[in-house]
Amino acid sequence: MEQKVIIAGVWEQTNFDFERQMEELRGLAAACEMEVAAMVSQKMTAIHPATYFGSGRLLEIKEQIQELQVQSVVLLHECTPSQLRNLEKMLACPIIDRTELILRIFERRARTKEARIQVQMALCQYALPRLAHASDHWSRQAGGRNKGKGEQQLALDKRLLQRQITSLRHELKQIQSKKETQRRSRQQSALKKIALIGYTNAGKSTILNRLLARSDKQEEKQVFAQDMLFATLDTQVRLINVKGHARFLLSDTVGFLENMPAALLDAFDATLKEAKEADLLLHVIDVSDPHFAEKRTVTDETLRRIGCGEIPRLEVYNKIDRCIDPQMDVQEGALFISAHSDEGIELLLSALDQAHWQASFAACWRFPYEKQKELSSFYSYADITQREEKEDGIYLQGKIPAQRRLQFIDYEWEAAS
Repeated sequence: MEQKVIIAGVWEQTNFDFERQMEELRGLAAACEMEVAAMVSQKMTAIHPATYFGSGRLLEIKEQIQELQVQSVVLLHECTPSQLRNLEKMLACPIIDRTELILRIFERRARTKEARIQVQMALCQYALPRLAHASDHWSRQAGGRNKGKGEQQLALDKRLLQRQITSLRHELKQIQSKKETQRRSRQQSALKKIALIGYTNAGKSTILNRLLARSDKQEEKQVFAQDMLFATLDTQVRLINVKGHARFLLSDTVGFLENMPAALLDAFDATLKEAKEADLLLHVIDVSDPHFAEKRTVTDETLRRIGCGEIPRLEVYNKIDRCIDPQMDVQEGALFISAHSDEGIELLLSALDQAHWQASFAACWRFPYEKQKELSSFYSYADITQREEKEDGIYLQGKIPAQRRLQFIDYEWEAAS
């Protein structure tokens, strides 16, 4: 059953993106299965430090709460504990700020045990400082037992919450230690590691599924993709093996958002390792979004924030099937595709081939017949264009990643012409 809410925000003088941010907040509310009954705003020099809104606008909101029979008020900004306490007292209604709303969405969407623990940790860490202004509102979200008032009860609630955080952190560490073994195995592989990154709902998962559909026997490994904010929370890694193109490992990561809560970025630090350790980032941009330029900038800033700013990047402008004329200021080499209609996917694969082999070494090799083990290993790295069997061995011509040349240098026959 949908919860009926009012969306509300303060329009500060220096905020030139307020209307876009309010529409995005509406989308976040919808992603949390909330029905938006009304949208309220107030232009102010700055947010009121005690009550967020001015007194007059608070009276109007209170009247709307009663008239529309809403269950909660969702705010555009993250609020301080005292602001939440004062607002809930004055409006006699639960208040959900933007950060809590995002955490609730993540709580609903998390599918793997790792993601659920990460979200629960973020909820607990977010709720901890808010226990000082406690209500049933926070104890339900954090899993605490805020049954009474007073400093003694508050201290007990804090200890319970801190123990829960410690327990969750320990459980998460055990899960991640197992996944680290898999990650180290991928690091040792010669396959290029490519990560899909970008603003939430840009179409990253759809691109992954489109490439999987072209891969050899990979359709059963497709991932969840839907036109909604934060459809993907769990990083998925898939082998892309399309005939006629270089093989590579592709990871689908959690989407970014403007002013992403620090608690979430911290909680998903291990999940974002796939992006941090990638050889190439595919920055997916929804070109049909009128605000795509601002969201592109948000992604750039977030990548720097998590330590991925220096990783080579290819801009992929998705959803061109929804555009009339997608011409704009873009990076050199940017691609325009439609993952939905398959348009431009072949160009994307060709661009990835070029990126794969731009640091490669072309040569000829001769493997004696008794060196089958070495030859098998060589095949896993090389792109072979010509093969010939002779009396003294197998002659090969092609390319190999430059960093692997020394491993097979004893079998080089001559430089390719």
